[in-house]
Amino acid sequence: AASDVYKRQVISQFPAPDTQLRRDSAVNMVVSLGPAPVEVPSVVGKTEDEAVQLLEEAGLTAEVLPDRVNSPDIQDGSVAAQTPASGLADRGSTVTLTVSKGPVMVQVPNVVRQSPDSARAQLEDLGFQVQISELLGGLLGIVQSQDPSGGSTAPEGSVINLRFV
Repeated sequence: AASDVYKRQVISQFPAPDTQLRRDSAVNMVVSLGPAPVEVPSVVGKTEDEAVQLLEEAGLTAEVLPDRVNSPDIQDGSVAAQTPASGLADRGSTVTLTVSKGPVMVQVPNVVRQSPDSARAQLEDLGFQVQISELLGGLLGIVQSQDPSGGSTAPEGSVINLRFV
């Protein structure tokens, strides 16, 4: 079959080999374009093992880069990026995978007893989002509690909930 023959290799000819012809007679040859290209599946978000298996099932080869990258949306051990990302590729060609090491984890400071504005500024400077809720009308103007608590770690960009009185 043409899909099993290398590009530019003769698949067939007419007349057949060992047929006698007059000098300068035409011989028709069918030349392979090589294996048909295959669709590159998107494996971003899949575990490394799942991604390699899916690519191999599609007729491609996976190359996992040794350096992992932080990704706020992709969990540790899953594919954060691939090249090529989609489209068609020659059967057997390589798809390069970059694996995530998860989000950057940041230590959450203790902002209890601070003013809501001061607490918000400190948390936002560290890359967190802040959600504030009031208790008892917020008369005292200080943070009563926070979630997650001070001293813990949370993914960069995650939400810190503050309650103030």
